[in-house]
Amino acid sequence: MKLTVIPTKLIDADPDQPRRSMDQQELEQLAENIERLGQLQPIIVYRVGDRCCIADGHRRFAAMKLRNAETISALVLDEKPPPDKLLMTQLAANCHRAGLKPMELAESLNRLKELNGWTNAEIARTMSLSKAKVTQVLSYLSLSTRIQEMLDAGSIPGSTAYAISRAPNDITRKQLVEDALRGRLKRDEASRRVTRKSNSA
Repeated sequence: MKLTVIPTKLIDADPDQPRRSMDQQELEQLAENIERLGQLQPIIVYRVGDRCCIADGHRRFAAMKLRNAETISALVLDEKPPPDKLLMTQLAANCHRAGLKPMELAESLNRLKELNGWTNAEIARTMSLSKAKVTQVLSYLSLSTRIQEMLDAGSIPGSTAYAISRAPNDITRKQLVEDALRGRLKRDEASRRVTRKSNSA
């Protein structure tokens, strides 16, 4: 892997990257910072023929494109890593900093789980996450599309979404969602209510 400067017109985004969307205002702020301070951290790319594909640094690349940058500093891999290694590289860069939406992280961890046949504990150990965090995030995949959208929008916190995923029936799940949206659900209350419902079932 070597550091070089590459024309932005020769770089493509990875269509399978964990991130599915970018906040425009955050991109503008990042672009302003890069314009003021310069590109402090290179992106990571791998070669695909005469072009390069981004392994890490999609937001930095998008921000610099906003400022019509003609070149970008990059660390270049000679070839595309195996799918699981590439995904781990992308997740390692994003798991511990703001950016990925809850469902983007959930879908990516699930892909990693399927690619390697890993347990939640193995994912947690490899990605330096707690097993409880991995279990919670993967639980989002069992939620309805409506709840997933609210989770990504920040309308409900991850702890509440996890509790909803564990609800014993649709009636309890619907009531939890309505109470959360109305501000009636205090911290940890969703989990306590789910536990009481499950014990009384």
